[in-house]
Amino acid sequence: MDTLSVDRTKQKKRIEICEENLAKLESGQWRLCDIITGDESWIYHRGIGSKESNKAWCSSDEGPPTAVRRSQYDEKNMFVIFFRTTGVEYIHMVERGDTISSAYYKKNCLEPLFNNIKQRRPKSGLHAIKMHNDNA
Repeated sequence: MDTLSVDRTKQKKRIEICEENLAKLESGQWRLCDIITGDESWIYHRGIGSKESNKAWCSSDEGPPTAVRRSQYDEKNMFVIFFRTTGVEYIHMVERGDTISSAYYKKNCLEPLFNNIKQRRPKSGLHAIKMHNDNA
């Protein structure tokens, strides 16, 4: 089987799983609030300039300029954030220099997430919780 066939087979399987999950939600078998999703994101530090440094001359028919560029050297932190319809479940900040491997992800992201859920739901724990993560 060539690579293209394998990719198509995987894509078809993903579509089947999504359709099954949607059917469970629509039938009431699953609740949307039991699905936890998450992803990683870089958060950039941004220093707000003083009023004086942000001034610009504009004609009466122009709006003020917008500065949206950031330097490649701007400080940033990576966060892994898990949430569901009821709000944020867990936020993990990746320390500078750390690499997210499967072992790191399990130990530093999933274990604390599951522990938080168990604390908030002492009677039901992880029962009925579904994980939807792009890397899981």
